[in-house]
Amino acid sequence: MAHPLRRIRVRVAAVALAAAVAAVLAACSSGGGSSTASGPTTLSFWARSDDSAFISTMVKDFNATHSNLKLNLTVVPTNNFVQKFTTAVANGDGPDVASINLIDLPYYSAAHALTNITSLAHSLSYYHDLSPAHLQLATYNGQLYALPFSGDASVLYYNTALFKKAGLNPNDPPTTWAQMLADAKKITALGPGYYGFYFPGLCPGCNGFTMYPQIWASGGQILTGSGTSQQKATLTSSPPVAAALSFYHTMWADKLIPPTAKTSDVSTWLTPFESNKVGMEAIGSFAVATLKQQKNLQFNLAFLPGQNGGYSSYAGGDEIAIPAGSKHQAQAEEVLKWATSTAAQQDIAKLGVVPTRVSIAENYYPKLDPRYKVLAEAMAHGTAPYTVHFEQLMNTVSSPWQTLINNAIFGGHVNQALSQAQSQFETILSQPAS
Repeated sequence: MAHPLRRIRVRVAAVALAAAVAAVLAACSSGGGSSTASGPTTLSFWARSDDSAFISTMVKDFNATHSNLKLNLTVVPTNNFVQKFTTAVANGDGPDVASINLIDLPYYSAAHALTNITSLAHSLSYYHDLSPAHLQLATYNGQLYALPFSGDASVLYYNTALFKKAGLNPNDPPTTWAQMLADAKKITALGPGYYGFYFPGLCPGCNGFTMYPQIWASGGQILTGSGTSQQKATLTSSPPVAAALSFYHTMWADKLIPPTAKTSDVSTWLTPFESNKVGMEAIGSFAVATLKQQKNLQFNLAFLPGQNGGYSSYAGGDEIAIPAGSKHQAQAEEVLKWATSTAAQQDIAKLGVVPTRVSIAENYYPKLDPRYKVLAEAMAHGTAPYTVHFEQLMNTVSSPWQTLINNAIFGGHVNQALSQAQSQFETILSQPAS
C-alpha cells in the first residue's frame, strides 16, 4: 500500500515550491501595479467554496466602495484548493490575494508560498483586537504571513422542541458527556426515526472540528509541540482521546445515532438535524443562517462539553494573505486592511459568520441573533492544531484520523485503532512538510 503521504492530494514538495517562489519573486520584484487612465487596478482573489455563503457579497461590497481597485473573484472547490493554489504559486500563476483555511497557514508559511506581512500587521491600530487563534496559525518563525478574515466555532446545536417533547429542559443543555448520553437516550426513545445525536462519519475535517474540542475540554491532546520536527502525537498517551472515542462508540452501539452516519460526508452535515428528528449535533456558525430558514425548526446553541464539564471550541475560518509572487503587492495590502476593518468585519457578522475582530464578535455580532453570543465566546476561547502536516494527518478520507474514526467509533476497537493511528501519525510527523 502506498505511503499515506502519497495518498493525499498531490502537492508540490516544499523545497521545490520554495525555489519556484524565489524565482517568481525575483521576476516580479518590479511589478507593483497601479491605477491608470483606463480604469482601476484589478486584483485576482481566490477563495474556497466553503466561503460561498459570504465571499461573493464581500467582494461586491469591496468593489462598490473602492474606485481604484477591483477584485476578480475565483471560487475554488475546497477539496481542490490546496493542490491548485500550491501549484499556481509555484508556477507564478497564483492570485494577488487569497482567502485560505487557517489550518493550512503553517504549511504555506513553511513553504515560502506567502508574503511576510509582519510590518503591515503591527502597523494596524486594532492589531491586538484580532483573533489570537488566527494570529497563532499565521505565525511561522516569529513572522506573520496572513491576517484573520472570517471566523468559525464548533458548538452544540440542539432541538428545543424535541427536548420539550422528551421531557427535557430546553434551557438546560448538557454540560457533560454523561448528560449528553442521557439526553440522547430520551430523545431516541420518542419513537422510530428519532435519534439523540448525529455526526457525518465520513467527514474527517468535520469530525476534527467537533471532536477535538471535546477532547481538549477534557484535558486531552491529539498533538503536542511546535508543528515542526519536535511535534509529537499523543493519541495513546492522552486518556481523554480514548474516552472520547469510546463515548461516541457507545452512542453508535446504542443506536442513538442514525445508521446513515457511517457513510455520510460533509454534504449531509445538516440534513438529519433539519429533519426535526435529531436532538443534538455539533456544527459550526454557518448552520445558524441555514437552519433559521426552516420555519418549523426550533433550536438553540450550547458549548461543546468536556467529559466532566468545561468546554472548548475549534477556532476555524479563513485568513487573508498575499501569495508570494503577487504582481500587485501594495494594492493587495489595501485589501488586507479592508478585510480586517470595522466595516468589513461588521458585514461578515451580518452574513452570519463569526467576525475575527474580538470586540466586534463580542459586542456587535450577538445583537444580530442572541445565539451568536455562544459562537463568539466559543471562538474567543478556541484553538486549532498547529501542524504543517494537517492534510496528511487529519483532513482526507485516507488519513489516519479517518481510519481511527472508522475502526474505533463504528468498529468498537478503540485501543487497537489508537495504537495503529499513533504509529501512522508518528510516521507522517517524521517526514518533511511536503
